[in-house]
Amino acid sequence: MEKLFNGLMIAFIIVLLSGVYFIKKYENLYEENMTKSAIYFQNPSRTLLKVTSLFDDGLFLIHKYEYHHKEKLIIKAKILFISAKNLLKQKSEYKPLLFIIDNILYKINSNQKINILKTSEIFHIEINKISFVEYKKSIMLFEKYKKDVKRVQMMLYLILLFIAILMFAIFIIVHQSNILKKIKYLSETDQLTKAYNRRKFFEVIDNHKDIYSLIMFDIDHFKEINDTYGHDKGDYVLKTLIKIIRDNIRKDDMIFRWGGEEFFILFKNMTLEDAQKMAEKLRILVEKYDFNGLKITISMSVIASKHGKEIEKIIKELDIGLYEAKNRGRNQVVVKGII
Repeated sequence: MEKLFNGLMIAFIIVLLSGVYFIKKYENLYEENMTKSAIYFQNPSRTLLKVTSLFDDGLFLIHKYEYHHKEKLIIKAKILFISAKNLLKQKSEYKPLLFIIDNILYKINSNQKINILKTSEIFHIEINKISFVEYKKSIMLFEKYKKDVKRVQMMLYLILLFIAILMFAIFIIVHQSNILKKIKYLSETDQLTKAYNRRKFFEVIDNHKDIYSLIMFDIDHFKEINDTYGHDKGDYVLKTLIKIIRDNIRKDDMIFRWGGEEFFILFKNMTLEDAQKMAEKLRILVEKYDFNGLKITISMSVIASKHGKEIEKIIKELDIGLYEAKNRGRNQVVVKGII
């Protein structure tokens, strides 16, 4: 009997350790892959963010050149577009963006006029298409990793069947729940600013049933901040700015990082007039705030809409409004009305 008992104890320990090993193995795989998937979607490509910044800066220099006709402006613009082009050569999926940039460079070299708003619209549409493809890839990854979770659960049930340790099973389930919460948080938020990301933006817009107002804003001359004071200072400005805004909006209002220094604020069940007042309030707060010896301003575009409207059209209108604010001298709010 004693030998049988010792044999059963050894078998119990082997089964227990084996179960713990396989659960930990699949758990680590699940957490690692889900984290990669979340980061992959919330920032699909640093290249795209950099290219967008270079492209927008290049268009802005062309716009300035049309009014001032300073040759150095067009030279700087060409350098920015060529830099963006070099970055885009990394993937074949970026060919539509390369074509747009090549077309701009051709027009610059042949002294042809460039329709800035139309070009910007086409470029950002292509960027959104690529982002949507990345979104679909992310969903596929999430589905794959859900199957990994089921494997963990199956292993857990087997262990419960053979060793009947209820407390051990509860511990694993609670631990898994914490991992899922952590992964869900990572998949929905921007790690730097803690604002929500694009994936969460589309999810919220799709599920919202009533009227809402949207503000699109970005930091004026943000590239100069990074170039002059370094990216650490730029990161500080981004984090502090979002904290200021979050502290001065309603609890249910949501901030999303669209990319780089561009953000959205979603006001659920708020009229256009109230959203405009809120935008002015936030603009003034930011303008007066001391960012450790640095003063910054933001340009804003405001719109109101109802559920069911095409979000791509709304974003396009907001983007146009933001360009108008920039062209009028920055640090101001442009109201695009109700769609």
